[in-house]
Amino acid sequence: SEAEAARAEAEAILLRARKDAERLLGAASAQAQEATSHAEQLRSSTTAETDQARQQTAELNRTAEQRLAEAETRLRESRLEAEKVLAEAKEAAAKQLAAAESQNEQRTRTAKSEIARLVGEATKSADTLKEEAEQALADARAEAERLVAEATEKAGTAAAEDAAAQLAKAARSAEEVLTKASEDARSTTKAASEEAERIRREAEAEADR
Repeated sequence: SEAEAARAEAEAILLRARKDAERLLGAASAQAQEATSHAEQLRSSTTAETDQARQQTAELNRTAEQRLAEAETRLRESRLEAEKVLAEAKEAAAKQLAAAESQNEQRTRTAKSEIARLVGEATKSADTLKEEAEQALADARAEAERLVAEATEKAGTAAAEDAAAQLAKAARSAEEVLTKASEDARSTTKAASEEAERIRREAEAEADR
């Protein structure tokens, strides 16, 4: 029936948005963990320095690890929030359709318009959460790079410089992954918005008949 087809379309759009959000958040989390690993390598490479330099480096590394831990926490919270938003939208759409199926044709058309609205809201929410995840990773990467630069300047050892170079390479890799994930997110969000708009137009056209 038209109601079942509309429900299937809404579920497909929500599923694509959720998978895209999970992929982006997963990539961000992996890069944050890699940055933490390089920070650990930097700390272990400065054991031959003076006590003062070691203390300064340890403090910088603790700060870097704290910033990265905070970023990972925000990423986890964003993932949970994305899943919650999508689940609520799907549940609301299903309830609306169930109620409409027991009513007349006009109620069904109204339900389809409501589905389009819910899908649009879910898409916007997922897009916002993706942007928050991107910003969280960018902040963590920038903070790690700054702290490593400070540690390298204070320590002045070849080992620290090598660790800094490795972290810079990891940051570039993270940026490439994030750029690709962002492009995928924009593509999926655009497709979801277009699909929601198509459903809305169909519902309006049927209502005018």
